[in-house]
Amino acid sequence: MLYITKYIQPVTSDVLLYICYGCITLNNAHCTSWGEILKGFVGLLYTFMCATVFVSCGSNIMTVNIPQSEDRGLSGSQDIDTINNSETSKTVDEQSKNIVYAWNQGDIVYYNENSRSDSDVGTGTPVRNKDRKSASSVINVALLLPTGDTRELVRDLSWSIYEAARMALSDMQGGGRIRLVLYDTASGAAKVAAQDALHDEADIILGPLFAENLDVVRGVVHKYKIPVLSFSTESGKAGNGVYLMGFIPKQEVCKIMDYALLRGYRNFVIFAQEGRYGDAVVRIMDKIADNPEVNIIETVRYSSGYKGIETAVGEYASVYMISEDDGEEEISEAYENELENTMSDTPDTIEPKIDAILLADGGKNLQTLAAYLAYNDLDTKSTKLLGLGGWKSDITHRESILRGGWFVAPHSLYLDRFYADFDRMYGYAPTELSALGYDAMAAVGVMVAEQEKYQDRHLFDVRRITDNNGFYGVMGAFRFNYNGENDRNLAVLEVNKDSFSVVEKASRKSFALDFLSQECH
Repeated sequence: MLYITKYIQPVTSDVLLYICYGCITLNNAHCTSWGEILKGFVGLLYTFMCATVFVSCGSNIMTVNIPQSEDRGLSGSQDIDTINNSETSKTVDEQSKNIVYAWNQGDIVYYNENSRSDSDVGTGTPVRNKDRKSASSVINVALLLPTGDTRELVRDLSWSIYEAARMALSDMQGGGRIRLVLYDTASGAAKVAAQDALHDEADIILGPLFAENLDVVRGVVHKYKIPVLSFSTESGKAGNGVYLMGFIPKQEVCKIMDYALLRGYRNFVIFAQEGRYGDAVVRIMDKIADNPEVNIIETVRYSSGYKGIETAVGEYASVYMISEDDGEEEISEAYENELENTMSDTPDTIEPKIDAILLADGGKNLQTLAAYLAYNDLDTKSTKLLGLGGWKSDITHRESILRGGWFVAPHSLYLDRFYADFDRMYGYAPTELSALGYDAMAAVGVMVAEQEKYQDRHLFDVRRITDNNGFYGVMGAFRFNYNGENDRNLAVLEVNKDSFSVVEKASRKSFALDFLSQECH
């Protein structure tokens, strides 16, 4: 629900005269009429009321009742674009559509976009070159999010990203130069939102949330050299002015595989869900397999849900899992045939043994995978389980077979403080994905501060965005590459009964890998 306070109406000349009369009357030492004295008090009352309203409502200030939502367990490295395929849960209030919000120095300004005709949107050429800007002028930052989406999960995530960006703007020094404007991209409105941002002379765009909107937004703003920092994880959409803030599967897979190789693991099995995210995992694993130290024994694909996972794990177990029969361990005939196919003609070749399994999933799917692997007697003493950012969830603790497993995820001393400050400021718990909004806004703040320091008119050019030193946010260090992807310094965590322990901290200085620097370049 939106609560809007409109401009106060101009005070009529009659009222002004009445106020003046009251003030003069009270100050008239010869005033003896009780009627005149009463008029004087009424006049002062008018003065007090109008002054109070004027101070508090000098502009179109709006208070937004943000949905109070519980933490939905979305990890920072979860594939954001997968959320776009979630089922519709609730229909958004029609009153919240076609509305844009701007925030500057603590106020939210209300704009009714219904009053702007299609012919007025995005038709004019920006009055200045976006690549060159005075070090004292206002910086317009457009935030494109589906705040009016019909799905509650998407809607709440969008608002929390917006709130996190506001929080970053409050925390930064010199944030008074920055004007943050929120545009709704729901219901196919991404193009109109981008046009509105262009019309409002945006210097940089944060968003959109989903990959499906990236081409549309880029098509509107690219020729004006307005960079786009998207929250998407779709690498195929990066480049040509679009930079990804989201957690890319490539960086997670490379980090966990590099860590495992450094500790002597060589023979791997990959479990990856069918679909775009699983395809990305398999593609990078194919590149990693070019390293002579890496042996990918099997890649298992499965459809999401109990039935698909049960079938995939069952087929895998019939070939590779060791079963017990009359107290003696046996290897299935199918596994023996598979081993023969992987052996060379050299008689001294040692048969490969699966020593690590990568489960590239999270949430309910990860829980189901773990349950069926346990049912088929996977020995985790001889086989290390590995995971990606989707493991960072309370669900992971529920399956004992996952304990002792390693996975990668963002981890910094500032992340917990971000959660606490967000909850205290807005009254609800954010998800880890919300922190992307904070870090994106913080990166903008760093670039603006550098411009002020060096009096450089090139504000958001490629050189500054892709600075090799990168940025440091509440989710750790990250940097943008020329191809639009990003590098992140991720930590390696180990699953315990009720918590996660850090077995390797995320570096603040180097983005380099030990084994896979060439394959993951």
